[in-house]
Amino acid sequence: MANPETLDKLTISQSNRWYHWRTDNFPIPRRDIETNSANMHFIPGNSAVEEKLKSIQSGDTVKLIGYLVHIDGDNGWTWTSSMTREDTGGDSCEVILLEDIKTI
Repeated sequence: MANPETLDKLTISQSNRWYHWRTDNFPIPRRDIETNSANMHFIPGNSAVEEKLKSIQSGDTVKLIGYLVHIDGDNGWTWTSSMTREDTGGDSCEVILLEDIKTI
């Protein structure tokens, strides 16, 4: 998915917390796109990680270091990370507590 030739053939967008992609000509198999791209929600573990997260630019390749998490709100609200890359659609996003970000 990080290959520029692959990315150039995809239109990727996000709206209302939903991740969308589309293509007219699949550069790789559809299932590879579905299982190697995701809508991820990040919780910075500290202010240094938050600054690294804010500094990421389009086209950067990064390594994310952290944990998938489940969140319980005081009012009974919950948010659970997907635990597999095989799912798609609603409830398939990852919620990640980030410990570090490294630019590759």
